[in-house]
Amino acid sequence: MRKPTLLSLICFFLFLVSLSPCNSSDLWYYTSQDLVLDVDLSTGLQVNSRAAYPDIDFITANISFFPKETLGQRIIESEFFPKPAYLGDVAVFEWNNPGKERLVIDIASTVEVDNNPPRVSRKIPFPVSDLPESVMEYTEPGEITDINQDIINLASEIVSGKDDLVDVVDSIAVWVNTNIQYNLSTINAEASQKSSWVLEHREGVCDELTSLFISMLRSLGIPARFVSGISYTDSPLFPESWGPHGWAEVYFPGYGWIPYDVTYGEYGWVDPTHIFCRFSHDADKITSTYQWRAGSGVKLDLEDIDTDVRIISIGDHASPDIHLEAEPIYERVGFGSYNLISASVLNLRDHYVSKDIYISRTNRISGIGGLKKHVLLRPGELKEIAWIVQVDEDLDDDYIFTFPFDVYTLQNTTAQTSFISVSEAPRRALEDIERIVSLIEAEEEKAYSRNLEIECILEDDEFYIYEKPVLECSLRNAGNIFLRDMEICLEDECAMTHIGITQNKKINFTVRDVIQGDNNLVLSFNNDQISRIRKIRFTGIDMPELDITDLDFPSEVRYDDSFQLRLKAEKKSYSDPKDARIRVSGAGIEEEFYYASIDEDTIFDLSMNGYHLSEGQNRITIETVYHDLNNREYADSEQITISLVDLSWWQKIKLSIRKIFR
Repeated sequence: MRKPTLLSLICFFLFLVSLSPCNSSDLWYYTSQDLVLDVDLSTGLQVNSRAAYPDIDFITANISFFPKETLGQRIIESEFFPKPAYLGDVAVFEWNNPGKERLVIDIASTVEVDNNPPRVSRKIPFPVSDLPESVMEYTEPGEITDINQDIINLASEIVSGKDDLVDVVDSIAVWVNTNIQYNLSTINAEASQKSSWVLEHREGVCDELTSLFISMLRSLGIPARFVSGISYTDSPLFPESWGPHGWAEVYFPGYGWIPYDVTYGEYGWVDPTHIFCRFSHDADKITSTYQWRAGSGVKLDLEDIDTDVRIISIGDHASPDIHLEAEPIYERVGFGSYNLISASVLNLRDHYVSKDIYISRTNRISGIGGLKKHVLLRPGELKEIAWIVQVDEDLDDDYIFTFPFDVYTLQNTTAQTSFISVSEAPRRALEDIERIVSLIEAEEEKAYSRNLEIECILEDDEFYIYEKPVLECSLRNAGNIFLRDMEICLEDECAMTHIGITQNKKINFTVRDVIQGDNNLVLSFNNDQISRIRKIRFTGIDMPELDITDLDFPSEVRYDDSFQLRLKAEKKSYSDPKDARIRVSGAGIEEEFYYASIDEDTIFDLSMNGYHLSEGQNRITIETVYHDLNNREYADSEQITISLVDLSWWQKIKLSIRKIFR
């Protein structure tokens, strides 16, 4: 078996890098508007002969692997050493009567690579027709890009019912990227494995993955070809950052050849670290050939092409092509609960955009269904995607946990969101979350959904936990289909209705349970033509509570004593007591304190004298009366006892006189 090829090894490491975001310095390469690069390719050959002066008439080398001019790639300068006898898509080098010295080939190019490949801006019907004769050969199988019945069946199944060529090609690319397992053992094969082998074994490396992608497209009558070039990796596993790489180009009528790199997950575009060198019908076409005429016993030892790339300049950052926003379906959930992180993805461009969207890992959260979601957006289109997550059950009841999430692309478009988990919050079941996901996914398929106009309002955005707010919804059928048997559900409370064409319908729901804090409810609309959800959010506030605490007073006093009665009105609720009165009465004392609103604990000090009391035990009442925003009244009271002791006969007479005048 031969050693792994440089192309195969680099493809594998490029795949590893594509699984995680690039570091910030390298990211600029991928997102810049253009790169200017110095590309140096060198190889050599050594005459192997026992003779001191070998009998060689000539040696010819045909090299096709070097940067070429394309629509997105400009050759600023090129130098060939030695000077080729012929230069076109293939550079031909000749040596007449060479000796035993090592023969060197060096191709140095300065290349500007643009980050703006051709883009499709309108729907192209599928199946394709009226293809030009020049691309028909790229619909035929090759030696490596073979086509068998399994490839035909699978490709047809993946795209069944699709009539948009961009959607068809994107679906095949995503399937290959998602379902082919990378396995280094295939590198050791004598040559690239055929597409049929890759599909059967569901494993391969970069050139094999690309070949399967091409074979599946060709089985559908879509022209596709193999591209050999140079690309960049920031993987620490590989000593060289730049090296040979392979990707595909797909022909779109009216637009031409458009790149797809299924290893990088770049569908309909490739980043500017991709340096185009050549295209071919098949993946295993030789990029260098040699001819010579010599006497017996003469052989040539051929060297691999060595690649050296240096960045000369980096253009400005390309503006983002999508806008991301992320939010949880439920802001607060209990321990062990499921939740949904949804992201809205808006295409900012006037052409199709295909993206892989990722969600970050978060401690004490497990995900269901993987971290990556794929989305294909038509010009200006907005779509929603979602990830199901579950909170760990064994969290500490004494704490509130905030779980942050990043939703991002590898091109560094990012959105942040979070939700809270606390032991007493509702615990959402998996089947409830899966139902919401199914409604989100069905909305795209049920195109009529956009014709249902929905407006739902609550009379306020805050409610006490004892209230039962009413959600009022106005619906209008703005389309041309009678909406029959439409199920409308607020959580698990459902109603059935019909809405005629151009007709309006009103429907109300009573929110049965208001919880303290953020309340998140999901309102869904569903029938054969419609699949929509609305998120209903409001704040639940508890009933106001004011307690008298930290009472400080002497249990016994004498006639001439001065003393303090101290108390704290402690706010025990999240909501503020309104129109609050604290009254202290008894034993000849009448004091009242009034507050329009109490938003923090308040301390009261009353200065008192013994001669205000009566002999013996004196009962003093402390009463609180307050209201909530609905003017609902709350009241509480507490009594304390202070004894007046050790009275003289004269003090007793004075108390009697005070009592008469009081």
